[in-house]
Amino acid sequence: MRKRIVTLLAIVAVVALIVGCLTAFVGCNKDDAGSITVWGPEVQQETLKTMVAKFKEANPDIKLDIKVGVCGENDAYGNVSKDPDAAADVFAFANDQLVNFLTVGALAKVGGQFETDVRNNNGAAAVGFAEFNGSLYGYPYSADNTYFVYYNKSVVSAEQVKDLDTIIAACKAGNKKIAWEVGNGWYDAAWFFAFGGRYNVEYTEDFQEKSVTTTFAADSVGKPATEAMRKLADAGDTFVNSPVDSVKARVSNTGDIAVAITGSWNADTIKAGLGDNYAVAELPKVNNKQIAPFVGGKLYGVNATSKHLTEAHKLAAFLAGKEMQQLRFEKHNIIPCNKELANSAAVAADPIAQVIAKESVYGVAQMFVPQKFWDPMKGYAQWVVGKDFNAAEKSIKDHLDILNDQIGDRIEPLDEADRKIDAWYLTGGMNDWSTTVFLAENKMTKGADNKWTITKEFTLENDEDGNPKPIEFKAILHYGDDELTMFTYGGTKWADGDNQKITASGTYTITFDPDANTYTIKKQQ
Repeated sequence: MRKRIVTLLAIVAVVALIVGCLTAFVGCNKDDAGSITVWGPEVQQETLKTMVAKFKEANPDIKLDIKVGVCGENDAYGNVSKDPDAAADVFAFANDQLVNFLTVGALAKVGGQFETDVRNNNGAAAVGFAEFNGSLYGYPYSADNTYFVYYNKSVVSAEQVKDLDTIIAACKAGNKKIAWEVGNGWYDAAWFFAFGGRYNVEYTEDFQEKSVTTTFAADSVGKPATEAMRKLADAGDTFVNSPVDSVKARVSNTGDIAVAITGSWNADTIKAGLGDNYAVAELPKVNNKQIAPFVGGKLYGVNATSKHLTEAHKLAAFLAGKEMQQLRFEKHNIIPCNKELANSAAVAADPIAQVIAKESVYGVAQMFVPQKFWDPMKGYAQWVVGKDFNAAEKSIKDHLDILNDQIGDRIEPLDEADRKIDAWYLTGGMNDWSTTVFLAENKMTKGADNKWTITKEFTLENDEDGNPKPIEFKAILHYGDDELTMFTYGGTKWADGDNQKITASGTYTITFDPDANTYTIKKQQ
């Protein structure tokens, strides 16, 4: 189901959002010494019952009664934190809630053979979602908690869907609409991520937030993100600002919505509505920037207060194991994180799995999100698309400063005298845009007038038509122990620029001038 995240503080106040823990059998507490309870989302209840039955068959020595209850992954922390002693022994949850669980002592550490199996059998990203300070606190079963584009390919072409402007134009021409929720922090953050906006949280030893910093108000981030978001609002009636969960029936050949931004949980309904015109794609670019979503995962956690920890760990490990990931994929289109399944022909052929794999390269891992993040982000986005935007008494910069102050401490653009430059590096298609992978191979050498140079061989791959696919790249700046893109901070000399391209294989000398933000690319003869 869709990930709706509630902040730590908001959970107490917004009681209405917390779904009561309904059980398929009797009450949802675990007072009965002869039983354990497992919670999972409502849409997966029948599948979860089947999984529990399989667990009992595989573990006849476990005589405990296993009760199945309803509690969505997004609501897990809200329900468990109210009274961990009365909560389920095992529960499904979204990975960004992990630290919150630790603050109330509601997650048992995963160790021994259980830990070995999790680390050996699942992808690195999924394992990372279950970690805090090197320790494992959950059993991952997916790394697909993100969103992308569903579209009617009779209205919007595969080429048009790559850019927000062409999506809007195609929908207007076809008298159709775009459903994209703005005013939900989970979706809203993607506009800032597109322009290099980031956050960072440091924690104390007892899992409390020690410091929070963001770059959302930087000149090169906040203003262009705001202008990009306004493109949807300025689309007028073509823009439907509603949760896709509530309008998904309208994404059909007979409905008025041709493009919807949502996740895999709505795949079945949308696919049935569009039939042969069903298609999916990555989020589009806007103003030549790739809109970058949060990418997270789902896990099973074991309640540290459980009276039956051994059995609870066995159950959680089973529910997150390879066989159950396969069943979940077949029944609910939840993409497995088990390495063997992720590399299987069935998953490789799944169009949603392909899109999520691409977005995972540039998406932002949904880990250690500041407690005061979702409501400020939501409030800012609502102001941006509001009718009073142009007549607002405060400027964009004022509102961005408020956003940053509400989330945490602000990072201001560095003064020229404070820039302690170690070196410039290239990053791009040759290393999947990483700021850490193969940096040494892409380090530039400082020359005259603060210009940086590298000579490097590029080998291009061919596309399906046999034409060479260009390799795009940019320069990134290394400050001491921190890898930060040059676009993280504002300032006229540090503004963002277009990707550079190599269009033919060969050896090139690339010179970058950070003061002018220009590149010179010369192919060696």
